[in-house]
Amino acid sequence: MAVGRLGWDQARAFLPGLSEPRTAELLGEDTGSTTDSPASTVRPTDPAQAADILAELLARVLHTGPQRIDRRRPLEQTGIESLMATDLAALIRRRLGCTIPVMELLGTASVSTLADRIVPRTAESHGRAAAESP
Repeated sequence: MAVGRLGWDQARAFLPGLSEPRTAELLGEDTGSTTDSPASTVRPTDPAQAADILAELLARVLHTGPQRIDRRRPLEQTGIESLMATDLAALIRRRLGCTIPVMELLGTASVSTLADRIVPRTAESHGRAAAESP
């Protein structure tokens, strides 16, 4: 065991796992990615747009391209496991501004099904945020 001071921003250079969604929130917003900043929170207006965003986020978690994500395939068949679902939930919260429980993600039939659920939730969360703004 060792004890010492560590600059987390510098540590990201040699510990890429620190930029993963599960640790990025603990270490601050400087993850090297502008797509996760609160200013980039988007509100999809239809399920197709939400499915595009979800496919992009799922691809990021699975370390593949969004074009390789079958939107009709059950999420459990994509290779996602509980820790990856935690990462996906964090990305959804940061990008879309709504909270989806990990167990709901793991039990979701497909990206398309999840997109159908997310559209009304993002509308609700964005409506609350607008109401709370001065």
